[in-house]
Amino acid sequence: MKKILLCLFTVILLVSCSSDQYTLTGSFDNPDYDGTLIQIKRLEGTKWVSKDDKTTVENRSFEIKGNATEPTIAYLSYHNEQKQWRGEKIFVLENRNLKVHFDNDGNISITGSKQNKLIDNFEKKLTGKEPEENVQSYVKFSEKHINKPAGQAVFIDSYYYMSVSEKESIISLMNEDTKSNEKITSIIKRTEAETKVAIGKKFTDFRLNDSDGNLFSLSELVGKTDYVLIDFWASWCPPCVRSFPELTAFYNNYKGSKLEILGVSLDVGEEAWKPAIEKYKLSWIHVSDLKGWDNAAAKLYAVSAIPCTILINKEGTIMGRNMKLTEIEELLK
Repeated sequence: MKKILLCLFTVILLVSCSSDQYTLTGSFDNPDYDGTLIQIKRLEGTKWVSKDDKTTVENRSFEIKGNATEPTIAYLSYHNEQKQWRGEKIFVLENRNLKVHFDNDGNISITGSKQNKLIDNFEKKLTGKEPEENVQSYVKFSEKHINKPAGQAVFIDSYYYMSVSEKESIISLMNEDTKSNEKITSIIKRTEAETKVAIGKKFTDFRLNDSDGNLFSLSELVGKTDYVLIDFWASWCPPCVRSFPELTAFYNNYKGSKLEILGVSLDVGEEAWKPAIEKYKLSWIHVSDLKGWDNAAAKLYAVSAIPCTILINKEGTIMGRNMKLTEIEELLK
């Protein structure tokens, strides 16, 4: 009888400890965050979906409750238009009591589960703020944990900073369950496409309408100058806009027999694309099919983030991807 009672007590205890919802409790060191919108974006297929998981910061704190039928990769985003604050933090959404902390330096810590603690400990060891400063750390973490939600989250958040060979190394370690994730599948396909246009390979031609409505091919430029720089951009991309002054000065210095630029816009309408060319005085050739991320050239060159540049030499060989202008300058001298 005692054994039966003990078993019943154990079952009741397990049921009481389990949860059919998550609670995300946040705290802030800085009171200025009051009024900031906090929202969860879940990964569903290949899309980041916002549901009713949102609230506003009050008295340096917030709480969001909801349900996650299974551990789900998600972004915690914050947005304050008035104070021009905007940011995101990737994490694993689970039916647990998760704690979020924003410190005075803008660092975000999410704990309360093994997977999120794994991510949190990893991020605390990073050496710099910018992802490109920590690529090798992201690669090593992804290689070690890619078949766990935490490893998949970090990989999805950082893969576009990795080289083809680094991504291929991580993909080779994936089990079938990991590969079945739709977002991971799309990254695998993109990496396969990127392999075809990797550094050292011959360029692949494309043909799109220029800003005057005439068809223009990349091959019309390759071989005419020492180098051609393809610049993938969009009018709605702040980092692209910030790059224009330096890129324009660089072009004015080397255009002619040494360098030509071909701008490929990921805009979806002429009303945004053409005025941007004029506003920022982008004097090189521009093409687009106005299909946004479905842009044919962007797909061909496996562009997953913008700005993105591809450098091609006079012989038609791809020399670099997202090179610094100072690195290109060394080739032009």
